[in-house]
This record gives sequence, C-alpha cells and structure tokens, in this order.
Amino acid sequence: MNPIQVPFSKNWNKKLDNDCYTTIRIFNPGKYKIGAWCHAVLNGKYHHSATILDTRKIYFKDMND
Repeated sequence: MNPIQVPFSKNWNKKLDNDCYTTIRIFNPGKYKIGAWCHAVLNGKYHHSATILDTRKIYFKDMND
C-alpha cells in the first residue's frame, strides 16, 4: 500500500523533527486512519515517514488557545 502524502509548508518550532507531533487536517476518515503509513512532505520534498497514532474529530469552535 502506498503511503499517504501529508504536506507541510513550514516546520513550525521544528515539530517535524520530534518523534511525535500533532497536525490539524480537514476531517477525512477515508484518508487519515489510525495505523496508516505516511510521508511528511515539507515544501514539496520528502521529510520523513510516520504512522498515524490517533485521530480526533473536533470543531474550531471547540478548540482552545
């Protein structure tokens, strides 16, 4: 199975260099599944491989600062 491409435009606070990090994406249960293999792509270039450990559906109105 081909990995999911997860694009990033910036490596804010070097979060992509950590073992675990979060990202906010548009809800898509068909694409972002727990256990899915991903390629983090930074500015169009491969950065690293990752595995989705958890997903949560939240609304912007429910997010805190």
